[in-house]
Amino acid sequence: MCAKEREMETAGLDTEELLCLGEQMVKAVEAKSYTKASFWEDIRTALFDASRFCEEGYAELLNVIDGLQKRIEQTQHALDEARKIDQSSLSQEELQKERYQLLQREMAFRMQERSVQITLENLINQRQALQSQKELAKKLDAEIQRNQTVMALCASTFRLIASDGGSGCVAGSVVDSKGCVIDTFEFNKDSMDDFSVTEKLWNLQNGSQLGDGRV
Repeated sequence: MCAKEREMETAGLDTEELLCLGEQMVKAVEAKSYTKASFWEDIRTALFDASRFCEEGYAELLNVIDGLQKRIEQTQHALDEARKIDQSSLSQEELQKERYQLLQREMAFRMQERSVQITLENLINQRQALQSQKELAKKLDAEIQRNQTVMALCASTFRLIASDGGSGCVAGSVVDSKGCVIDTFEFNKDSMDDFSVTEKLWNLQNGSQLGDGRV
């Protein structure tokens, strides 16, 4: 035991207790340092989030400021115009009337703006409708072209005379070069496609389905 330890024991102090107390103080200091570091990290995170929020709203704020600036300029212009009026020559009633007219003009402008917006929306809807009709017209034109091709193929083989087959049907007669009726036909458009129609007419030409004329 060194002289310092003997001196501490003489004074009634335990060396192990002092060491334990020192360790507790070190841990307390470390915990406090960690708490302060965590606190400053939270502060930095909050500042970063606030800065990012400000940057995201910067463009919107610029638009608001620009709109306010325009309104200020308009108000300033109105005040300048008002200063040019000789107030002594106008009665209170005339001033109220002038104010009422200005309010009516502002209301009319707002209604006109709303009307323009509605008109613009209607034009957009009409444009979309016209685009849809244009697409439908293209499809119908393609269908007509296909039907004309089928009819041209049939007409190049033999003569056809159309007749009223009723709703949903295509009917007619097959005639020879002398105009005599060779056979009749009637097709249901809902149950047959163009290829089937062509095949039926081809069979009629070759006499495979001659008879009562109903196909």
